[in-house]
Amino acid sequence: MRITQLLVSIPMLAIGAGCIIVDDRQRGTPYQGTTSYDVSDDIVFEYLRNVSQTCGARSDTWRVVARELGEEATASCSEDIVFRDLIPGSSVTFDIEGYQNGQLCAQGSCVVSVEAGSNAADCAREMQYLCRY
Repeated sequence: MRITQLLVSIPMLAIGAGCIIVDDRQRGTPYQGTTSYDVSDDIVFEYLRNVSQTCGARSDTWRVVARELGEEATASCSEDIVFRDLIPGSSVTFDIEGYQNGQLCAQGSCVVSVEAGSNAADCAREMQYLCRY
């Protein structure tokens, strides 16, 4: 009886050990796949966290510029702004502007350090509010 159990369990061990993971990336190349275990190095700007914390009215649009990257993004007040695939360990200076009816009402700059994973930027302390509501 024990020999039969042993013979049955040996093929099960062989089947369970048959999974091989192959990393075919070139050395030093970041992973760009879409699986759940990807590590992204993004900076996420949320409107409410960065522009609207102390301002009385909501801006129509807002804009964030990454100085060192030469990239910029504009969004409505309900949308986040994301800068993707940044270099971990680096720092990026961001200029933030909020607009109400086409008029500049909020502005500020801050330096954000990039860490592995998604990073939520919080630059509210660096913002100046120019419009009176």
